[in-house]
Amino acid sequence: MKSALAFLTLISFACSLLLSSCSSNLPTEQLALEKLNETVKPPLKYTDLKKINARESKELGADIYRIQFQVKLVGDADVRVFTHKGLNGMDTIYVASTDTSMLNKTAKDIKATNEYNKTQRSFEKMTTYTELKSYKKDDLIKEETRNLNFIKSDKGWNTY
Repeated sequence: MKSALAFLTLISFACSLLLSSCSSNLPTEQLALEKLNETVKPPLKYTDLKKINARESKELGADIYRIQFQVKLVGDADVRVFTHKGLNGMDTIYVASTDTSMLNKTAKDIKATNEYNKTQRSFEKMTTYTELKSYKKDDLIKEETRNLNFIKSDKGWNTY
């Protein structure tokens, strides 16, 4: 009787170990945050990733893991934010306050634009850079709800 109970206990332990090892094989929130930070350049970084939803599937023989999460975009340093009107529309540019070469370039462009605009009629005025605001290091710039898709390879989980 004792040996049967010991055997059942051993089987239960083995099954729970097997189940826990399967679920820990999925991409973690930390991995999702690392992959997300590969998509953004300094002086910005993503922090505080919180999983909302996740789903596993198998598509065309590949293991797929989709994760939906909320994440915060913050300044990795003091940041100044500009808009830039180019040929493709308006872009938002984040410049570290310590990046003096980019700040000098932006200041020269703003000065040149203002001088040009003084000589033109209102409908011909151009804008290149306009400063919107500034943030201190670790200030919240925006919160986002995002998705990442992972595919499993022999080298681990990768985003696609």
